[in-house]
Amino acid sequence: MDSYTLKGKDKLYLIPHSDAHVGSEQYNEEYREYWRDTIKRITKNPTRGYINGDMCESATKRLANSSYRQQMNINDQIDYTINFLDWFKDWKCCTMGNHEIRLEKEFDIDINRIIAKSLNCTPCYQYYDQFMVNDKPFTVYVAHGKGSSMHHYTAESKVIRDTRGIEADIVINGHNHRCGHFSIPLVDPTNQIGLKRKHYVFSGGFVSYHNSYADAMQLPPLPESFCYLTIDKNLRVESNIFHIDERCPELLKV
Repeated sequence: MDSYTLKGKDKLYLIPHSDAHVGSEQYNEEYREYWRDTIKRITKNPTRGYINGDMCESATKRLANSSYRQQMNINDQIDYTINFLDWFKDWKCCTMGNHEIRLEKEFDIDINRIIAKSLNCTPCYQYYDQFMVNDKPFTVYVAHGKGSSMHHYTAESKVIRDTRGIEADIVINGHNHRCGHFSIPLVDPTNQIGLKRKHYVFSGGFVSYHNSYADAMQLPPLPESFCYLTIDKNLRVESNIFHIDERCPELLKV
């Protein structure tokens, strides 16, 4: 098990990455390049990364008109994804998203395994990442997520319900293209103060709203976004959230 000794202002950086949808008409390559540049600046610190589903559009003829609108064939999507991510050497997992599951169901091909093998990380449906921080155990649970919620507050209640049987310090979900972080206190008699916090994270996405599925269904806009987390010497978890409309409004596609 990996172990980190943090002192002073030292921090461990956790980097979730999901919902790129490479090959989609709405894939925002420019903002994802901004994500890559941002993450490169923090990799001088200890890092752990989690690829969390829907890296590729993976369109099929069975799903509406997706195969006709796809901008890149699946072989090129896989190559592009690997080349885009292989600079980072601390990926821990590559979880299955619903877009990868499309191809597994229809053709019994696991593109997630292909990507994970090239990036030297674990292909999986769910991933428990366990490590030590200043001699204390810490667990991160990663899964792509499922289902939908129209509102942010219902998305928060949904992830709490969906993971109520999961014991972890941090729960990370993608899928809903939201980006956010919140925590709830839990009674913990083993803790010195009698409480601990369980953190929930939505990892964002890189799909533009205009002419997207969400646009067609009159769903609320969810601008492209991403985040990273930090853990300090006291195991305090903080988030840094990057919404395109706040960070790079010039890259919004409207």
